[in-house]
Amino acid sequence: MVLFATGAMWFAYGQPLFIRDFPTDPIEAGAAIAGGLLLMFWAAARILRALLRNADRR
Repeated sequence: MVLFATGAMWFAYGQPLFIRDFPTDPIEAGAAIAGGLLLMFWAAARILRALLRNADRR
């Protein structure tokens, strides 16, 4: 979420969120947004998989 927010903050306000000089251009900001989305979907899939696995055990 932080990676996604870093890229979104740069697009919204033109300034970095936490790390100075990252991102510095639209390509880095877009990569941060894409990477953040990818990590969020991956984490959500793992959480759902774990919840379904626990539901099957009951």
